Amino acid sequence: MDETESRYLPLEKAALALIQAAKKLPHYFQASPVTVLTDLPLKMLMHSSDFSGRITRWGVHLGSLGVEYKPRTSIKGQVLADFVAEFQGKEASTESNYTPSPCVVGDLSEWKLFVDGASNMKGAGAGAVLVSPEGLILEQAVRLGFLASNNEAEYEALLIGLRSALRLGADRLQVFCDSQLVVNHISGEYSARDERMMTYLSITKSLLSKFESVQVEQVRREYNSHADILAKLATALESDLHRSVTVEVLSAPSTLIDTVDRVCGTNMEPSWMDPLIAYLRDNCLPQDPKAANVIKRKAPRYWLSKEGNLYKRSFSGPYLLCVHPSLVEDLLYEIHEGICGSHTGGRSLAHRAMSQGYWWPFMQSDAVRYVRKCDKCQRFAPKIHQPARELNPLSSPWPFAQWGLDIVGPLPRAPGNKKFLIVATDYFTKWVEAEPLSHIREVDTKRFLWKSVITRFGIPWAVISDNGTQFEGKLFKGFCSELGIRNFFSSPGYPQSNGQAEVSNKVILDGIKKRLEEAKGRWVEELPSVMWTHRTTKRRSTGETPFALAYGVEAVIPLEVGLPTTRTTEFDVEENESSLRMDLNLVEERRDMATIRLASYQHQMKRGYDKNIRPRSFQVGDLVLRKVVANTRNPNDGKLGPNWEGPYQVTSFAGVGAYRLTDLDGKSVLRPWNICNLKKYFY
Repeated sequence: MDETESRYLPLEKAALALIQAAKKLPHYFQASPVTVLTDLPLKMLMHSSDFSGRITRWGVHLGSLGVEYKPRTSIKGQVLADFVAEFQGKEASTESNYTPSPCVVGDLSEWKLFVDGASNMKGAGAGAVLVSPEGLILEQAVRLGFLASNNEAEYEALLIGLRSALRLGADRLQVFCDSQLVVNHISGEYSARDERMMTYLSITKSLLSKFESVQVEQVRREYNSHADILAKLATALESDLHRSVTVEVLSAPSTLIDTVDRVCGTNMEPSWMDPLIAYLRDNCLPQDPKAANVIKRKAPRYWLSKEGNLYKRSFSGPYLLCVHPSLVEDLLYEIHEGICGSHTGGRSLAHRAMSQGYWWPFMQSDAVRYVRKCDKCQRFAPKIHQPARELNPLSSPWPFAQWGLDIVGPLPRAPGNKKFLIVATDYFTKWVEAEPLSHIREVDTKRFLWKSVITRFGIPWAVISDNGTQFEGKLFKGFCSELGIRNFFSSPGYPQSNGQAEVSNKVILDGIKKRLEEAKGRWVEELPSVMWTHRTTKRRSTGETPFALAYGVEAVIPLEVGLPTTRTTEFDVEENESSLRMDLNLVEERRDMATIRLASYQHQMKRGYDKNIRPRSFQVGDLVLRKVVANTRNPNDGKLGPNWEGPYQVTSFAGVGAYRLTDLDGKSVLRPWNICNLKKYFY
């Protein structure tokens, strides 16, 4: 053998010997059937697709010669000879041709552990090679009897190796693993986000803390081939195949073994079970007479098994195993979030635990509390539609003092490439100005505000808009600042804070849709007619038309031309001028009456809105989840995405029902969010 072949594993050396014999003696293999008697799993090795290309080529070559493999029958004294050959101390390491990586050479008092996990369609397996300071090599191949990902198999291999090292009394350990995720989890460079990974990491750190010194290093796969072969061997071996490497079977994940073994345990911290067990087993009662009477009354409803497990008599089924308080959370985790968990509600979770045969005091309240703190249940909880705070209507002190701006679109493409509509609504008169746009840029919104609002109705006191870049950019805000116009922005995801603009958009779109038939691009031509209709129609909130509140008189509509009224048939220039002067003298009174009616309307609307309130508030420092809106939703999630994201921390109050937030890294969220888009996060 050359230097490379001398580093083969014993199983590979046996296969190499067979392939060399087939090449050197082809006439024997071709002349008659060849049967190989061996106690090594050569048949599995040659027929498996999980190994290297070299072994695959050997298998194809031997398969073409019709080689058969049969287990070797027992030979007297052969077992002792095999044992001596496999466990020879330092010489055994030379015989096995195991060569550690260059980084392995170090302190001779250290144990060395090589681990690797494998997962494929046939199953999952784990391999561990433990090297003692004297050079003795101990191999472990474990087949995982449960579904496991590759990362979980890597963790299982590490846990198996650590437990073996502890059982053998290793104090100083050097661990070599080719999994970047596992090594970086342990070093702290990566954070474990998945709950199963967090559990594996916690168990691993608990075992590592039991060593005097331990070092975990990542190595390349070629330097970890020994453990890699064992892991693949465990995934591919048939259960009835005779082999020299013992393959164990791990029936449950390491994250559950401790929980399953300890559910019935009673040698833990004191609990409510201890007095009952003491009375049922030793007839021992507390010294307090009242406590003793309570135990006597409760005892007939319980039963103590020979193993010392406490059971409660059930009214509707078999006895229920009493669970120690320290294990309640682990049990609820497995039922609620485990392999068969479905994240049910608190009441059904308690019923399911009872139907599985478990019981403990206050189990329903514990289940409700656990579900309330479940991260996934909170993130995928239904959206909250009930209002959380009282309605706070907005009003304007005088006409054209406060305008609401909004963008509608995109709409069907119209001549001139018009596909957007910018709308401005006066909060007092309900007067609406609108203009079709081909783009929604800052320069377009600035031009619209100057042309359609300022030059016609004067400089407003304030402008309310959403958080779009066309309203929040430096150009638009600088233009408003130069004219003394205040900018107010609605909360993200809460258009109700600029409700007047939203209502106007709804009315205009509704009017346009009813005028269009097949030619949807004609909406630009129909816009003036819809605007005229809106301005000359009485609003329920004010009892007046926007035109009358703006100019003091009612407009002449086209109907009065075809069907004349008194004011059009009896028109007189002198009387008309005096009538107009009289209307202008009374316009202030008309507007005052409209203000009173508007206040009454808003009070009525507020009273109806506040009936459905479900009060909800937060304090500074509380953790909250934020509703996922259109611009924060992952487009790849579709309908399977969460409804809430976060958590975020409340840092301050930003107004009525609005809060400023920061993420858990301390980075401030750009804009305040309304309470309707927030819910408390329990942890």
